Amino acid sequence: MKGRSIRGEGGTPFEKGVPPSPRAPHPSPENFYSEYCANAATRELSRKQTSPGYADRMIVRGNSILFRRTFWERRRKNSPRSILSRKIFALNTHGKEKTLNNAEAWNNPLDRARQEALEQLCAALDLPDPDDAQLERMADFFNEAGMLRHTPRSGYAFLGSGAENVAEHSFRTAVMGYALARMADADAARTTLICLFHDLHEARTGDFNYVNHRYNSCRAREALDDAVNGTGLEKDMDGFWTEWTESRTPEAALAHDADQLDLIFNLKAELDKGNAFALEWLESAVRRLTTPQARLVAAAALRADHNRWWYGRVEKSWWVNRK
Repeated sequence: MKGRSIRGEGGTPFEKGVPPSPRAPHPSPENFYSEYCANAATRELSRKQTSPGYADRMIVRGNSILFRRTFWERRRKNSPRSILSRKIFALNTHGKEKTLNNAEAWNNPLDRARQEALEQLCAALDLPDPDDAQLERMADFFNEAGMLRHTPRSGYAFLGSGAENVAEHSFRTAVMGYALARMADADAARTTLICLFHDLHEARTGDFNYVNHRYNSCRAREALDDAVNGTGLEKDMDGFWTEWTESRTPEAALAHDADQLDLIFNLKAELDKGNAFALEWLESAVRRLTTPQARLVAAAALRADHNRWWYGRVEKSWWVNRK
């Protein structure tokens, strides 16, 4: 038995030194569907006797599959997103992609490919060409305003709980400013706009909390001027900012109180959730209020559970069976 294969006298192909036969190559995607349809038709014809015209119907079916496939492939290949992807792939495979600093970014081949794809998209959508410096600055200004979503209110790190960004703060401050102005028979639109834009400069400077202000100074007016320069909004923003900083009008006083009320409501929510330190902050924030309307709202806020608006005014059975 020595030297004999367990498979018999002949041995396996490996024992005989015969290399295994290579695998058949995979069919190309272009030929796969046509081969599949042809083979399917052949198998059906050989398996059973079919009625006259069956083979013709199978051929038509195969051609229909191929037509639908090539139609959608052409649409995908000609889409701006696909064109951009192919250009980026070509740049990557040729080793032309590299990390660039801001000064070189506009000469980046990837950026040129992206811009070409965007121009094709604009042409396909029949968008006008905004050959206007003011419109370009307006687009930059809107992008800058969006940065407020990513600018955190820094005081909550000292409080130990809670979180908020400047965009969230500005929105509710504007809502509160409008309501306070209506209560005080003041200019509601003016108060709302002062509240809406009072922290716009923080997209560039970041939020300065009370600890920061003890040691640092902020060139807020300079940041605001740079933000709106060339947009056509300079005069309006100058008026809002001057009124906010000088605080000589009823609308400005209400806007400052709305700013504090937003903090008061947040502190009350953190106190309800168990942060006892928020109580000390609440005392300071309430003392900053100057208008009777804001003090009335603060009194209501301190006596209300922050979940009452959605949980406390519904029957308990609703949370069990929704009836």
